[in-house]
Parts: sequence; structure tokens; C-alpha cells
Amino acid sequence: MYFSNVDEDAVRNIMGKLFDFAGPKANGGAETMLCFTDSLKPFVDVPFTSETNAWFSSRGVDLLQHRARWGGAVHFALAASRGFAKNSDGTATVPSSSKEREITGTLGKYVAGKVGGLVNSYTPTQANNPDLLENPTFENVWYAVAYPWQIDGYKNAVDAALQKKVSSDKPFATRLWGEPLVIYRDQDGAPTCVSDVCPHRSAPLSMGTVENGELVCFYHGWRYGKNGECTDVPTLRAVAPEKMNKEKDKKFRERVSSGFCSKHHAVVEHEGLIWVWRGDVLSADVSKLPSKRKGDMETVPMDTVLDYSVDYSYIVENNLDSPHLFYLHDGSVPPIESIGMMAKNLEQLRLSKFQDDCGYGHLGKLGDTGRPKKLIRFDPPNIVRHGGVSGFEEEFHIIPIAPYRTRVLLRQHLPKGPILSTITSVPLMKPFLTALVNNWNYHIGLEDAAVMQGQAHLIEDFGAPRMTYGGLGDDLIQKFWSWRKKAHESLKEKEGEISSPYFNVFEHSAAGIPTGTSYGDDPKVASKVRSASRVRQIPLVNDDGGESGTWGIKQNYVQNTPHAEFPPMNYKAYKNVLFWDDLTKNLMLGQEPSSTMIKTSMSDLGSNAEGTGVREGTGVRSRQVAAAAAVGFIAVSPVLVASASNLLGITTITFPL
Repeated sequence: MYFSNVDEDAVRNIMGKLFDFAGPKANGGAETMLCFTDSLKPFVDVPFTSETNAWFSSRGVDLLQHRARWGGAVHFALAASRGFAKNSDGTATVPSSSKEREITGTLGKYVAGKVGGLVNSYTPTQANNPDLLENPTFENVWYAVAYPWQIDGYKNAVDAALQKKVSSDKPFATRLWGEPLVIYRDQDGAPTCVSDVCPHRSAPLSMGTVENGELVCFYHGWRYGKNGECTDVPTLRAVAPEKMNKEKDKKFRERVSSGFCSKHHAVVEHEGLIWVWRGDVLSADVSKLPSKRKGDMETVPMDTVLDYSVDYSYIVENNLDSPHLFYLHDGSVPPIESIGMMAKNLEQLRLSKFQDDCGYGHLGKLGDTGRPKKLIRFDPPNIVRHGGVSGFEEEFHIIPIAPYRTRVLLRQHLPKGPILSTITSVPLMKPFLTALVNNWNYHIGLEDAAVMQGQAHLIEDFGAPRMTYGGLGDDLIQKFWSWRKKAHESLKEKEGEISSPYFNVFEHSAAGIPTGTSYGDDPKVASKVRSASRVRQIPLVNDDGGESGTWGIKQNYVQNTPHAEFPPMNYKAYKNVLFWDDLTKNLMLGQEPSSTMIKTSMSDLGSNAEGTGVREGTGVRSRQVAAAAAVGFIAVSPVLVASASNLLGITTITFPL
């Protein structure tokens, strides 16, 4: 059906007759398939599947598939009559709806089997592991741990957009829930993920290189290929030619591979991210990966990486907190200001809670009238999604690196309309936009990080409560903590008193020298020493903003991978940008420098004042950095940034409700 600018009463009349025709009392029991194209006004004026499904359900039909574009101006919906049973008096009984949505009609079941089931999702990207809502757990879950460009040797997203590769022979090292991991591409180009420990003498594999799709250990040259299979041990050839035994050597490599398989993790490259399965590798189910709905509006993705020196839970809370966007950030970057997220508008903020098939969230709008414009949703266990009616979406993959370290993969999807399509086709424009968006995100991250660092200090070190009295929007944070508590309880049921999801020790069924710590081999002593070692305060960046660790002639060793390359933790690479930002504002607008707090934090961009040292567990202790940079060598003032954003039609690049 097609409806455009016509009389609403006429539309209601036609729709009423249509649903009467498709209802259980018509057609002698024949079922009807309905296909809708274009506007569903005045009944549905938002793009959300949940609202659309509720409207169809209220009309006695099952929604089978749904897409929407342009803020709900255009809908594509496929629906079918509900199944019903004839009573003895000739009337019909329609099955009542249940919490677990079910297609009841024969025709609807058949078509749903062909086109796939409907997932009620307020965002274009849907979670596909609904069991996590009812049975919270940190295990048997996919976690995004990197962008493909990170394992392909690019230093940052701008370099990736410029195709400016730093290195292609180094594996990518990171941690997930504290477990050291290393990722590389095999000979087929597929990602392989193994624990960052060589089964020979436990040297870090991340210190090695990748050669022809094989990970080569830096210590003795042992090689590992597809799925971590041992492919070569050079010392097996250190014998006289007549004494070589190829069959024996093969069995040895198979034994190494068999022992190493317990440290192999299921990994997949999916929709612009590298995902690792935490759990039994044989139970890894790719159908549970989040996915974008097919047929939705195309977008231009923008990748940003953020490093924080606080636990992941603070960042989940922060990104579920709508009011702080108005008060703390207060229009501090052009996109936020353009949609009215300023302290003066905070009293107009209205939030309503929801739960769809993917997670828990809030719909937000300004004022008491009109439709919701923005939304926030928590997708367990560690993803926060922001979206809006325009088709814009951003996903925060909040990776628990260690108890006091978190890395966020922030992926923002800009609706690819005619203007943005033209702009991104211009040479160097994609890197420019990437740099612009990255620096807006760094700015916001730096504003957030100082507050979260202060929270963590008072809560972790002095026992302050996480929340004493709740305010507007805090019900969503309570929902997250309720989910998290149940996930921890499920760990207790599985592992006894252990209730932390963080990695403890490497498991090994057989080892030539099983313990061998500096304090001896007693398991109790070794356990105590390990616990103490994990809270060492080791700097992650040096004075030049580079990685710190154990310096070596041929290879450095970085203990706390991934080293903090990005703001908020490593803000030092952006100090010059602050200088040029202040200079342009002073010369062009006569404004005062950005903030005295910047000077407190960075000691006037000069000497090492207190607060500049970046350590795991200590972090940045002061706040606002006005980062407004373009591609590498260019510094752009906020005025030029705002002008550019308006010129390019990208004011909907937001950090929305």
C-alpha cells in the first residue's frame, strides 16, 4: 500500500477496512498477507520496530519484517493475519499474545521461515543473543576486541583511511577480561586469536612477527599457523641429516598443537570489527553476533578508539547517563550544541524506559510534546548503543581490558544520503572527516575521564557508595547493575567463591616445569605473588606519548597490552592541538584560553606537573581538553570545525540520547 500527503481521516478509514478484511471474521477463515510501503502516518511516526510491531499487533496481525528510513517517513513492512480457531457458534478465537512473541498464522509462519524472524530493536543494529537478558552471564559471548585495521598494521583510523600502514609484520596484542591475547591473520587472511604465551617457554608471542600467515615466536622461532597450529620448530632440525626423523618431528608438533589448542579462541571478522568468543571454542555460534538489519539505510562508519584508566563499569554507566550530556558537556563540541544538549535545556529533558529484544534503554526528547528523538540502550554484557530517528547510530564496545583499564571501540554510523555520499567520494575527505570525528570524541572522552577517575578513587579506595540517591535516568544504571549482579552470581554457581569474570591463571594439563616462580613452587605462595603483581602501577606511556615497558635492543616488551595509544589516557599527542586551538580562538575571536583546568592538568603545555603521568589505575586527573584537529598536520579552530560541519551537512554527528 502507498500513502503520501492525503487526508488522515481517509487513511484511517481505508486502514480500518483493510484490517477488517484481514481479521479472523472475514474471508471464511482465509489468511491474508499485507505488504506496506511508504508512510504509516498518522499511526506510526517513528522508525522504531517496537512501536511498529505494537501497532500491527493491536490490529490483530503479525508483523513479519520491518525496515524504516528517513526518521520514519518511509516504512517497509510485511505482515500476515494471525491464526485463529473457529468456535462451535461460528465465531473465531485469536490466540492471546505472550511475552515470547510467536507467529500464529500458517501463512505467517511459512513466510517468516523464508525471510527470517522479526527482532524488535530500537536501533538498526540488533543483538542476536536474547538469552543474555534472562540469563545474565559474561561467558559464551562474543566481544569486539579490535578493528580490522588494527590487526593489519595501521596506527589509527586516520592512517587506515589514508592507507598509511606502519607495519604489517607485527601481531596485534590486547587483553580481554585480563587475559593476554594475540591476533594475527593466517595464510588465508582470516584472523586467528591465541593466548599471548608460547607453549615452549611462555615467552610473549606478541613480541614476535607474522611471516606468510604464521606467527613466529621471538625467542626460539617456533611457528604457529591457522588456529594456532604449530607448523615449525627450528631446533628439530638441529641434528645430523641421517638422524632426522620427520615422522617423530610431526608427532611432536602435533603434541604442541594439541596442548596449545586450549589457548586458541574462536575469532571472526564481522561488520567492521574483530570479535572473540569468550567460552568453549566448540560452542562459538556466529548466529549470536550482533548484525545490522538488511535493507536499512546505508551508512558511512567512523571508527574511534578510546583508552581509559578505570574499570569498564564506570564507562557503561557514563554512556547510559543522559543528563550528564547536557550538564557536563554543555554543548562543548559543535554536534552536541547543534541538537540542544546544553545545561540550559536540561529541565526540558524527558525520558521514558523501554525493553526490546536486545536490551534495556531510554527514549529521550525535549519537552512534553512531540515524538522521541534520541535513544540509549544497554546490550549485555558490554555494549551501549545511542541512536536517533535520523538513522544515525553509534555503538560503544566497552572492552574490559583489566580491573583498572578499559578500551572503547566507538563506531559511529552516519546516514549516507546524497550529500555525504558526494563528500566522501572526494579524495582525502574521508580521512578529514575521520580526524574531525575522532577529535570530537577525544574531547568528550577527556571531559568524562576526569570525573570517572574521581569516582573510581572515592569508590574503590575509600568505599564511597556507587550511588546513594538516584536521579533522572539513573533507573537505567540500576538496571545495568542488576544485570551485572546476576551475572556475577552465575559465576559463583559455576566456580564456587570466585565471582570475578577477570582472568586468573593460565590452565595447563601437563607441563615440564609447572610453576617455577621466583618465590618457589608452592602453589599457595605462587598464587599470592601473582595477585600482588597484577596491581603494580606500571606507566603505559612515556614523556613523548610512546609506549613504555621493558626496553630491549631488538624488541621491547609491553606488559600491560594494549599500550595506551589513545586519549583520554594518552592525551599528550594532542597538546600541540590545544596550543593552536587557544591561539586561533584568541586571535580570531578574542576569547580567553580554553580552561584554567587545562593549565592545571598539563602545566601550561610544558613541564611535568602533577596529573600528567599516565599510569594504569591512576590515569588523567584533570579534565577538559578542547581537541579540534583535522588531518595530522592541520589544526582547526572550533569556528572552522563548526563551519565545516554545517557545510558538509553532518551536524547529526552526535553523542545523542
